[in-house]
Amino acid sequence: MAWPNFPNRFTAVLLALMGSMFICSCSTEREPVAEEAELVARCRTVLRHHLKPGVNQDMAFYADLSRPSDQNRFFVVDIQHNRVLAQGLCCNGRTDVLGNVRYSNTYGSKCSSRGVARVAYRYRGQFGKAYKFQGLDPTNSNMFARAVLLHAHGCIPPQPQPEPICVSEGCPTVNPAFLETLAGYTDHSPKPILLGIE
Repeated sequence: MAWPNFPNRFTAVLLALMGSMFICSCSTEREPVAEEAELVARCRTVLRHHLKPGVNQDMAFYADLSRPSDQNRFFVVDIQHNRVLAQGLCCNGRTDVLGNVRYSNTYGSKCSSRGVARVAYRYRGQFGKAYKFQGLDPTNSNMFARAVLLHAHGCIPPQPQPEPICVSEGCPTVNPAFLETLAGYTDHSPKPILLGIE
């Protein structure tokens, strides 16, 4: 194709570049939105039998321990508006030889427990501010007695990193600054908040 003159050729090239930039920006923006929608849907599915009067039905906590530990996997989910309000790193309990998270409801296992729990109350313990859980499923009914807590530890980085983070003795432990974020939701919630762990 022949270009009639310089200004028209310049304009055509400029429009082509702008068009390609627009296409790229749209495709990169869709992925986080789709991922967030999927995460909220999974949270709803995990909590579906427990979202009843007596608990906060507007928002919940969700920990997806199937994600690598160097990625955000503890989420504050706005159930009513289908969005993630906050997210941070979270360690798990013991793993197998391949590094996969092991789940157990047994005393002394030092493993994470899969299922839905209710944030029972706040107290100050060995790790400072902490929250006790009451397990609501057969797979985590011993959380309270096992002292599986929501608490902070300095070994948890504030941001995702390229290496796996430390492990706990079963607690969904978070970074100290992120615990303060979670405390803001928990301490001001009119009803107990649920936590779903997968």
